[in-house]
Amino acid sequence: MPRHSKHSCSNSGKFSNYERQLLKYGTTTERLGKDSIKNFDSCTLCLNDVIMPVICNKGHLYCKECILTSLIDQKKLIKIKEKEWEQYQNKLKYEQNQKQEKQHQDSIKEFEKNVITLEGIGNNDDDNNSNNNNNNITTTTTTTTTSTTTTTTTTSNVNNKDKEKNEIVEKEIKLNSYWVITPDNKDKAIEKPRSYTVCPADGKHPLKSAQLINVHFTNVKPSSSSSSSSDSNDSNNQYCCPICSKVLSNSTKTRLLKRCGHVFCSCLDKFKEDSSSSSQLSCYVCDKPYTEDEIIQIHSGGTGFSGSGSNLEAKKYTHTAII
Repeated sequence: MPRHSKHSCSNSGKFSNYERQLLKYGTTTERLGKDSIKNFDSCTLCLNDVIMPVICNKGHLYCKECILTSLIDQKKLIKIKEKEWEQYQNKLKYEQNQKQEKQHQDSIKEFEKNVITLEGIGNNDDDNNSNNNNNNITTTTTTTTTSTTTTTTTTSNVNNKDKEKNEIVEKEIKLNSYWVITPDNKDKAIEKPRSYTVCPADGKHPLKSAQLINVHFTNVKPSSSSSSSSDSNDSNNQYCCPICSKVLSNSTKTRLLKRCGHVFCSCLDKFKEDSSSSSQLSCYVCDKPYTEDEIIQIHSGGTGFSGSGSNLEAKKYTHTAII
């Protein structure tokens, strides 16, 4: 910052440092806390505790009602965009047909003009030939040919100049003025919409309702020593790992088996190593067989610490205050 940036006479004497702080113009940053981060067992759409939890192949957790309503809304939007795209394509075809018809009519008009000029020149030549002597026949034929060529060239040059002028005028009409507010004359090109629904979390990979997997959490068993007003009723501590009975949170890397939907913590890797002697891996809860490709890692919102790898800084930009 310059030397006199915080002085009261800075910014042409309009604002003091205290006034600029109240205006909050420029880029303001704020660190996010744990309360601003999504819990691992909350829905990515409604951000509440999941009801009838469902997960996609990439590990995004949803309420069943939320994700189904989202997919239905996406299908409705796809149908609307397809109709708009079809109307746009029909409009383009209609404009192309009009251009072709105009070019065809222009070529016919040019041909008719050339025919009329040739007929007029031919009649004048016949009159001249009847009045002239037989000795001057050769000279008249040469003059008629030269006159016809000159007339055709002049008419073609005039038509080309008219076309160029019309094109320049059309371009000037389409161009909008920089200083004057005018409506956009050019229609925006409409791209062909996709024909499939997408996961609303990232909007990249396709998702269908049949691809959703039901999630089966294991609830924490309440201890006999704990009272009714203890933290066991907290929503963050209601699920645990069925192998080690560790309470699941954002700090634990939760994993889900695709076939059965049971959720485990990182101890699933140790369980795999212990069961590596057997030819086939099976779930610890229901003994269903699975492969390593069928393990899904559930996305969590972070822990609130910078070491978790999540972005914990929010930025807001406001324009410079000028009066």
